[in-house]
Amino acid sequence: IGAEELSFLTGGSDPYDDNVVLKKLFHPKLKLLLVTEGQEGCSYYAK
Repeated sequence: IGAEELSFLTGGSDPYDDNVVLKKLFHPKLKLLLVTEGQEGCSYYAK
């Protein structure tokens, strides 16, 4: 997903705050979450 979608899914919270992303989006069946950042690459969260 992109940073805009991440911001939407976290309820407008800071999409670059790892604690917010993990608290609001991570769940037991999710193994990998990729966040695209355009030319700056990407971030990922893994179980």
